[in-house]
Formats: sequence, C-alpha cells, structure tokens
Amino acid sequence: MERVWTEEQERVISHRGGNLLVAAAAGSGKTAVLVEHVISLLTEGEDPASLSELLIMTFTESAAAEMKERIRLSLEERLRKDPGNGRLIREAGNLQNANISTIDSFCRRLILENYASIDLDPSFRVGEEGELRLLRSDLVTELLEEHYESCDPGYLRFLENFTRGKDDAGIEELILKVYEYSEATPWPEDYLRDAEGKDLSLSEDYLLQSLKSRMEDLLSELEEALSIAVEEDGPGEYLPMLEEDVRALKKLSGISELPLFLSELSEISFSRLKATKSPKKEAAAGLRNGVKKELQKLQGRLFLPEGAEREAMQEGLSESIHVLLSLTAEFRERFASEKKRRKILDFSDLEHRALEILYIEDEEGRRPSPAADEYARQFREILIDEYQDSNFVQEELVKALSAERFGRPDVFQVGDVKQSIYSFRLARPDLFLGKYRDSQYPKVELSKNFRSREEVLRSVNQLFFRLMRAEVGGVDYTEEASLRAGRSDFPPAGERDLRTELLLVESGAAGEEEEEDGEGEALGKTEAEARLIAGRIRSLREEGYRYRDIVILLRSPGSWADELTELLGNAGIPAYSISGTGFFRAVEVEIILAFLAVIDNPRQSIPLASLMHSPIYGFSDEELARIAAAGGIERSFPEEEGLYESAGESLPGEKGGTGEGDFAEEEREAEKRRVGTDSGSAEGERESEERRGEGAEEEGKRILPEELSRKLRLFRESLDHYRELSRVLSIHELLYRIYEESGYYHYVSAMPGGRKRRANLDQLIDSALSFEASSYGGLFDYIRYIERLRKENADQGEAAIYSEQDDLVRILSVHRSKGLQFPVVILSGLNKRFNKRNLSGKVLIDPDLGIGADYIDPEKRIRYPSLQRMAIREKQENEQLGEELRVLYVAMTRAEQRLIMTASVTDMEKSMKKAEEAAGRGRLSAGRIRSASSMLDWILMAGGDSLLRSGSSGAIRLDSFARGELIESGKELLRRSVRLSSELTEALSSLDPEDAELQRLVRRFDFRYPHEDATKLFPKYSVSEIGESGEQPAEAVLPAPMERSDFPSDTLREAGVPSSENGGGEKENEKTPGARRGDAYHRALSRYDYLAEGGSGQLRALLTEEEYALIDPESFQRFLDSELGREFREAAEKGMLFREQRFMKQVPFSYLFPESGIAEPVLLQGVIDAFFLSENGITLVDYKTDRTKSEEQLRRRYERQLSLYADALCGITGHSVRRKLIYSFSLGRAIALS
Repeated sequence: MERVWTEEQERVISHRGGNLLVAAAAGSGKTAVLVEHVISLLTEGEDPASLSELLIMTFTESAAAEMKERIRLSLEERLRKDPGNGRLIREAGNLQNANISTIDSFCRRLILENYASIDLDPSFRVGEEGELRLLRSDLVTELLEEHYESCDPGYLRFLENFTRGKDDAGIEELILKVYEYSEATPWPEDYLRDAEGKDLSLSEDYLLQSLKSRMEDLLSELEEALSIAVEEDGPGEYLPMLEEDVRALKKLSGISELPLFLSELSEISFSRLKATKSPKKEAAAGLRNGVKKELQKLQGRLFLPEGAEREAMQEGLSESIHVLLSLTAEFRERFASEKKRRKILDFSDLEHRALEILYIEDEEGRRPSPAADEYARQFREILIDEYQDSNFVQEELVKALSAERFGRPDVFQVGDVKQSIYSFRLARPDLFLGKYRDSQYPKVELSKNFRSREEVLRSVNQLFFRLMRAEVGGVDYTEEASLRAGRSDFPPAGERDLRTELLLVESGAAGEEEEEDGEGEALGKTEAEARLIAGRIRSLREEGYRYRDIVILLRSPGSWADELTELLGNAGIPAYSISGTGFFRAVEVEIILAFLAVIDNPRQSIPLASLMHSPIYGFSDEELARIAAAGGIERSFPEEEGLYESAGESLPGEKGGTGEGDFAEEEREAEKRRVGTDSGSAEGERESEERRGEGAEEEGKRILPEELSRKLRLFRESLDHYRELSRVLSIHELLYRIYEESGYYHYVSAMPGGRKRRANLDQLIDSALSFEASSYGGLFDYIRYIERLRKENADQGEAAIYSEQDDLVRILSVHRSKGLQFPVVILSGLNKRFNKRNLSGKVLIDPDLGIGADYIDPEKRIRYPSLQRMAIREKQENEQLGEELRVLYVAMTRAEQRLIMTASVTDMEKSMKKAEEAAGRGRLSAGRIRSASSMLDWILMAGGDSLLRSGSSGAIRLDSFARGELIESGKELLRRSVRLSSELTEALSSLDPEDAELQRLVRRFDFRYPHEDATKLFPKYSVSEIGESGEQPAEAVLPAPMERSDFPSDTLREAGVPSSENGGGEKENEKTPGARRGDAYHRALSRYDYLAEGGSGQLRALLTEEEYALIDPESFQRFLDSELGREFREAAEKGMLFREQRFMKQVPFSYLFPESGIAEPVLLQGVIDAFFLSENGITLVDYKTDRTKSEEQLRRRYERQLSLYADALCGITGHSVRRKLIYSFSLGRAIALS
C-alpha cells in the first residue's frame, strides 16, 4: 500500500532549490521523509539530480548506513516496477560511492582528494582516542615541567590562582579544556588570540539582562502572593510586607548599570511576616519564601569589589588568563607538530584541515578557495541531518560548500532543537534557533507524531507546555511545536488505563532505619525503586508484553545500571545494561590489568596484592599477612637491570636477599631455618612457629612455613616467566598467554555471568590491538594508556553479548536511546539530583563570553568572583537546565505504547507539596523551573493539580507506595509460588498413572540429550595428555584450572607428567625431581646456539644456577657430539632448524580416541620440540629424559604423540615428515619410530 504523506511532509519532499529548515519533532517520520525527498530529487522533474550532485551529512555512521539502505530499497522497489529505467539503474550503481556520511567522513574524503594543497602526508591515519589522550597528557606534562624550570613569576602567580589543592592536576585539565573550546571554533588561533581581550561589556550586559529577567519572574511570584493576601479570606496581615518586597524588586528592574544593580540587590531584606489565621497563609507564605530563598542565593553568589580592588583584580586575572592562553597556544603547536611527526590526525583535525582546503587567507581577508567554488558548483543540494547538534566549525564548512554566494542557496537542514542533548560535545543549538526564529528563513514544522499513542503524547504536551520556555530551554513549547498523534494502528485501549504513569516509592529519610524484606535483608532506596520496577514489569508481562518490548532509561547509568540489572535478576526478571561505563570496574578486567601492572613493575603493593589474592594464584588473606609480616614480596624484586642476573635471590622468609654467594648453600640454610635439620620434621616446624609467635628477633619474624615459602617461590618464578615474555611478545600476545597458561579465561567462563566476563577479556585483547596500532608501544605505555582512559572517565563500557532479539529487558542511557523507539519505556531514577559540579570550578569557559575565573588577592588572601565568571556561571546554569529539560523530552518521546516513570523519594508529603504549589497555575515561571533540583521536581510541578486528584482524567496517573507495601508484595509473591507448587504436586498425585497425557509429560520431563557424552568432553587437549595407547580419559569433564596452585613455565615433556600448557596434570609445586630435570633440559635445548663455540659450556649462561644443577653436562655434550647433533648444526647454519614450534588445530574427538565414535570437534594443542628441513625432507625430534633402559618402552609410550606431532607439522608446512626421532638423554642415543 502506497504511503500517504501529510501536507507538511509533502512540502519537504517536493522542496526544490533554496535553503530550508525542517523542524522535525520526535517521531515525525523524519528519516522516511528525507529518503523520499532524495528519491524525488533523483527521479522527478525535468532535470532530475544525480547522487553525485548531492551531499548528505548525518550525525552518526549508523544513521548514514540506514539512509543508504533506505535509498537502496526505494530504488530497488522502483526498478521492480520499471526495470528498464536507465537513470534508476545508474543511480543504484552510484549509491555505494555517494556522499552520504558523517561530516568527519566527508572531511576525510575531501582531504584525501586535496592533500597536496595543505602539505599533508596522504598516509595519515585517524588517531585512536586513547592514544590521543595519552599524547595530550604527555605533552602538557612536558610543557608544565619546562615552565616550572623557568621560575617565571607570572607563571607562579598563575599557578597560585588556578591550582586546586597541593598539586597542579587542575592545570593540565584547564589547558586541555581551553584547547577543546578553541578546536570547536573554525579558527582556533583567532579564538586564543581574541579570548584574552574579550570585551567585559558583553559579560556585564548578559549578566544584567539575565538578572533582570530573574527579577521579573520573582516579581510575578510576589504579585501572586499579593493577590492571595487581598482575597476575602486571604492573609491580609501579609500585605505591608509583600508590598514592601514588590517595591524593592520593581526598583531593581529600573536599574541599567550592573554595579548599581548588585549593590541594590545586596541591600534587599525580608521583614518577618505577621501572625494570621487565614486558611491561605501557607500558599502566600510559600510563594514569598521561594522568592526570599532565590534572592538570598543570588546575594551570596554575586559580589563585585569596588575601586582599586576591582582594578587590581582585573589586572591580576588578565595576567593569569594571558599565561593560560599562552600555555594553550604553545601546547597546540606542540600537539600539531607531534601529530604530524606520527602521521596522525584527530577528528577535530579532519574538520580544520578541510577548512584549510576550502578557505584561503590573503590581504583581502578570509574567503572560499577555488577548490571550495568547484565543490559548490558540483553540489545541487547539501542536506544536513540532526542540525541542532552542529557547531560553528561545521557551519563554516557548509558555508564554503554552498552555492549561496553564487545566488543559488541549496542548504537543506533537518533537526529538532528540543532534542539537542550534546552540549558536552560543544554542540551549538543556537545555530538552529537563530534560523528558526528568523521569520524570513524558509522553514517547515513537522509536528505530527507517528510513533506514540495519544496517551503518551498527551503527557508530553502537558508537561512541556508548562516547563519548556525560551528563558530556560532555549525554545518555547508552543501549540505549533506540540506533538499531535498521527498513528492510528494501535490496538484499542478497551478498559485498560493507558495513561502515562508516575510511580513513587517512599524510601525514608537518610539515616532512618531500613525495613527488612522478611528474609533479614534491609530494603534500601535503590532496591525499593528496583522492586517497584520489577513489580510493574510483571504486570506488563501479564498484559502480553515481552521482556524485549521493555526498556529502562536512565539519565546517567553509572553503577546504578549494574545494580538495577542485578536486582531485577534477583527478582526473576532477565535484564542487561548497555552503557559506556563499567568495563574497567569489571573484576576480571581489574585482575588482568593488575597482572600487567605487576609484570611491568612488581614493586607495586596494591596491584601485587590484588594479583596474589586473585584466583590465578590463590593466596589467602592469612598468607598475604604472613608474607607482609616477613618483609613483603616487593623487596625481593631486584632492580630492572639485574632482574635475570639475580635468579638466585632469596624471597622473604629465606636467608639473604642480595643474590650473592653460593645459591645451593643459601638454599640449604634457608631450608634448615624453615623446618629444622629434617625438612619433614614436625619438631622443626613447631620450632619455627614458636619463633614466629615470640617475635623476639627480627630474623624470626621473617620465617615462613615451608608450603607458603614454596608457593611464594613458584609465584616469583611465574612472574619472572611473564616478565621475560613481555620483552618479546606484543601486549595482545602476552594477554593470550596469560589467559591460556593460567586458565583464568576458562575460570571466568564458569563463573556467574561467565559469557559476559569472557567477552570482557576478549574486549581487553581488542583494546591491546588498538593500542598496538597506535604510535605508542610497549607494556609501560599500555598501562599508562589504560590509566589515562580511567582518569578521564573514558570507559568504553562492558562487552555487549546480547542483541535486540534476545528476550531481555534493556537498560540504557537516554543519550543511547536517541533515534530509537520502544513499545514500553520505564524512565527511572527521576529523583537523581542535577549535576552542577562543573558550575563551581575556579575557571569557567564560554565561547562567547570568554574565560572567567575567581581572583585571589595576594596580600589579603581573599577570593573574589570576577564579573566574567559570574556571567558565565549564570549562562551555563541556564544552558545546563535547558539541556536537562531536553533530555527529559527525548526520554519521554521514545515510548510507543506505554510510558512509566519511577522515582524513590525520601518524604512523600514533602514531594507532593511541589505539585500542590503549582496547582491551578498556567505556565511555570523561569524562576520556578530553575528552582528544581531533579527531573521529578519538574514532573511534579508541571503535573500540578491533575496529579493530586484521585481518579483524575489528567494525562499522568500518580501511584505512590511505601517500602512496607513492596516488602509485603514480595512476601505475597513467595507465598503464591509455594501455593502453586503445592497445588501442582497435589494435582499430579491424583492422576491415573496410565493416563496418556501424564505419560506424555513424563516422557517429556525424562528426556535425555542423545549426545550427552559429547557435552563432557574437554574443549581442548594437549598432545602430552594423550595416553600411551590413545585411551580416552576415564572422566572427561571440564577441568578446573584455577584450583591448581601451579604456575606456567616452559613446556614439560616428562613421562606421565602433562605439560603446563594444558591446564591439567600434576601441580607445579609438587613436580618430581625428574619433571624439573626435564624442564631444565628443554630450556637448554631451546636456547642453545648451535652456531657458537663452547659446547655444553654455554649452559651456565643460558640457565639459572638451579636449572644448571639439574643437567648432566656430559649427557648434553654427548647429544651435541652425536650424529643428530651434527645434523642440528648443519640445519642451523642453513636457517632450517626450528625449535619450540607451538600449534593448535581443530580435530574430531574420534581422531584422538577412535574407539569413542564421537565426532564432536575439539582443539588439539602442543609444542614440537624441534624439527629441521633437509634435502631428504622433514625430520621431527622429541627430547626425552625418562630414566629407562629400553628403547621399546619409549617407542610404545610416545609413538602416538609423535604421530600427532607429525600430522600437525604436515599441516603447518605442507610437507610430510620423513623421520620421527626420540632422543633419549638417559640412553644417550636417537631412537627412530616407524
């Protein structure tokens, strides 16, 4: 069926030539209209346009992709009707290369086409955000250090004015903030130059007009109180005081100079109201008290010194601001130079480099370049989506690309200023408002909503008619801008009340004793609201909604989103949160990051304790306390340069600690001190315990139990292993090794929420890969990179493991919901207070008013607020509240069918007074809107008397609950569950056992999965796990690697002892002497240099003293002198000798254990000791240190393993293995296998 467009939509679709501003309200079908407009341009009229003549810029990549997809579908639909249309065929082919993208992507394309004109290396890349943050921080730190060294008095006075506390952390933040503001302007150099000389009259005029506007609002409140006082039963006793107050405010409205205004404002005081018995006294007194409170707040905040003090303040601030701007300009130059050296650009550079191409500057000034003129003539229309979120840089780009200067205006802008919620990205909604308010600028208003039910729209209109006004929100919510229902296909409401709901739960005052839920659990404020939401979701389910139809929106998710997810899960409601935070707080991520920090620098107590206490190493609290009492693990780590030379250094609890002297002697002495002359002696152990208990001697305090000492040594060896790996592996490879060898990846998979935890660890790998693609490198810089992201709250959010098709309740931020719609929206956490911390900063920055700061008198040590700071604070407070209003509007307009708003309040009666005070009024004054501290305040104010009347036909239905009701409802749910269980049991017991339906149910509940054996398989096998004859393990279940106390080392090839790579086998701290001997031989053989001289004499340099002591040099030399040793040397000379070749491949389980008959795929991994290539093919060699006298025994034991190695090697090289050899160090010869 062909779509029917409204009259306004038709005007947009058929628009040709000239500029146009489309004010597209929420749910107005904006995207569909834009697509239809583009298709109309391409297919209709005498001279249809081509896609190559259109420039379409969207706010996000996903929006650009959606636009392309919709245009593609529309073209295909028309082609089905007219398959021979050459124009349609051509445009369908042009779509892939069409200029439909974000403005950043367009700028990148523009730069690549014109890089030579701006002296840019075409191999540039866009820097990763974390890389750029780290680079900025490094450069600012370096800059500040240089200025410290200069000891410039002006710089020191600047620090005194602008630092916070005892460090200069705030200075770095301040320089970067000024830099960020400058980059949001078309010409940053001009901004930094002009910001220093900003005309103070701009601030003075703005502040005066804003304050006078406030006084008008307050005056209207007083006049309303006055009208109540003169009523027949009004509090007439209040009249003299109210009239005096009115006169004072009227006097202020006539003042045209700010200093005088502030002086008069400071003199206003309020007389005490006389006693009265009028029933309306509270209404009148409430209005007056509100005015009094607001005036007192202004009096405490607004103050200007006079005369010489003011001049001194202005002079001091000018100097400090000059230093700040100079530092920023110097930083900008260094940052640009460093980015050029590294061949990277940031997103801001893309826009500014594009401006360099599109503008030239000469003696005549700045004007569009010939390249800009060429583009302007190419494009017939420039379409900008989400125009309310543009800034001045983007506006300047569009101006250069437009043909308006040639008399052909062609800019088509679409947006809705009521949905501008990106001020933190320095968006400028005033660009949209300027054109919207210009009566001469062509515009079309799309206010018909095709998303939501009438009930949702009524509540939105009711609230915003009273709340949104130009003085606060930047725009008046008029009849013309209000939402009108355009969708008629919703199912009828019937007897259901589908009005928007406001659900409030009284949580009690702070410090009030919390009620218990019947299971001994205290019910707090957060859980109270969560239970309220859970109860409402259950009732929605009973109405037929799926979980995935329901979304919970939060203003600022933070930890509240995670907590709400957990609380809903506890209530039996599946939910997941989608937020930009939580990744670095995830326990599994914190542990791995602590691991990396310790690998980089083991002398860090907190990461070290975190790692040791983690499941990876499993030290208990008591063990950590013992280690700390013995001197701590950190002191045992040598300096970096001596790390590997000090392999014999002792740990806490052992003699020495210097790494000097004979290691074997120290080890024997330490063993005696730990457990007595007999290492297994209980008496020796008791003596050690007694010495520790007495604590009389310092040496005694350092003694550890034998098992703990051994565990600590193994930890140290493991850490040394990873520190050594960190020198040769990339970070992502190191992470893979940690996951693999420690078994931690599998461990978190088995934990609650294992799928998400595993995805978080995968995301950490992705983070490492992104870092490795940057201009930084190495573990130290990666740790700094992560710390910088943490410090700047640039959390990337936990890994997403669910899709929209999963039947779960989604929890996400309002910002993430923009552009989306949902059948049911629960807007939660409405009583969260507005965050105004940014208004209290020492320095405030505004693109128009400049930089405002407090001034500290160097002699009197008194802090004065500056005129600019007061003006900027006033402006930013208005803008912030306006944005909060727009966030509320966006949140409410996401709902299609049901809108439910929830909040937890401390005092229900006090909260409802806000509604009572606003009852019976029309639009709320700007002052009353400003007085709100949360979104809930606004909803109660705007809801007014319609919320208070029971059974009201108002647009919003209020339901309130006490905590006790929620607790009782939870108990009733539990009782109901018990009753249902009892009734089900009783019903089943009364059925006839021969009943066919009962038998069907029994068969269904007795179902057994036919491939259950396959579910018990290991996901991965090591070659060394495969038995002598390839038998399947007796019990094939998933291993529990984290219960081991062993730690990774190099590969282990000892008979009957599985490799540490496989996560199974003997515990490392229980390795037999033979196992340790096997380790030592394998390490020596993997490092031996066959091209160097020295024979077995090389071993001392290759191994630790402990390892060297385990090797028989004669047997090693015998191998080197053997025919096989000669072949190794020849292969090494030709570069054809390969050692320690790791592999992993997927194979059927039956390939490993043919008799099982299970074809389920599993992973096989292993490490091939050595192989070499010669003219005769590949020779595979496996070393064995088993003590045996029989070649046959070795053949029988290892033939299966070498066959698996050979198959793997064939897969790796593509060549078959000619010889399979075992070299037995016990027998001193090579043994050939068939």
